Amino acid sequence: MRVEFCSLVLLAGLLSGVALWRTDFSPEKIQIPLLSEEDPSPLLDFAWPKAFRYLNRGAQCFAFESEDRKYVLKFFNRDQLELSPFLREKNKVRRVEKIRIYPESYRLALEKLPHETGLIAVHQGISQKRYPTVIVIDKASREFTIDLNTVPFVLQKKGNGTFLERLKGPDLPSILDQFFAFHTKRISLRIADGDRDIKRNYSWAGDELLYIDPARFSYEENLKNPERNRLEWWKATYRLREWLVKNASEQLDAFDTKLKEAIQATQG
Repeated sequence: MRVEFCSLVLLAGLLSGVALWRTDFSPEKIQIPLLSEEDPSPLLDFAWPKAFRYLNRGAQCFAFESEDRKYVLKFFNRDQLELSPFLREKNKVRRVEKIRIYPESYRLALEKLPHETGLIAVHQGISQKRYPTVIVIDKASREFTIDLNTVPFVLQKKGNGTFLERLKGPDLPSILDQFFAFHTKRISLRIADGDRDIKRNYSWAGDELLYIDPARFSYEENLKNPERNRLEWWKATYRLREWLVKNASEQLDAFDTKLKEAIQATQG
């Protein structure tokens, strides 16, 4: 009996050690100086969850999920906002662009497309709002107490399901309508998007399409210029069209018609 108990203790210790080795989060990694610019619209009355558990890490942020699974708290990864002398030239160009749009992307999304992106709060600079102190739990089940007033963060509704999963169902035509409605509004507002991913950027709030990763949004004055406009639409749609070619070719004519109408609606 004692041998079995010791074995269980050793196994638990081993698993904990592996989890600790695999964890990629620490409070030091989110210590980014706040911007001097004022935050966008202040947070409305909101009942803050007390704790958030590690969800995943993207190209720019660490994401934590609230205990009720309704919200995602994102912290910016400091490493992704610094230039390293060891970066390859191609990666250096991307990093410079990421640093350039960091002060703008989520703020722009909150101000112009809060419903479509599910954003509730964006804190990167000066704020008249006092935020709470929360507990975040990493992959190794370590708990950290974070004062949200001291670090940049994003609070967002949590999406349910992936975009591609629902594309395979009977609601494909209405999904395409929502897809084009979102990008028509975005481009009409002269908001460019440097991200072309369709696997991870879209999710769902019930039956409504949710664009959950506006991290590469930027305002571009000439986005309605015909040539630039067509390029932006190509970037937004070519991967979805490729998916349709392989999986739902009967929808291509309708897709191309919607695209042509959307381009006409957002130019000039």
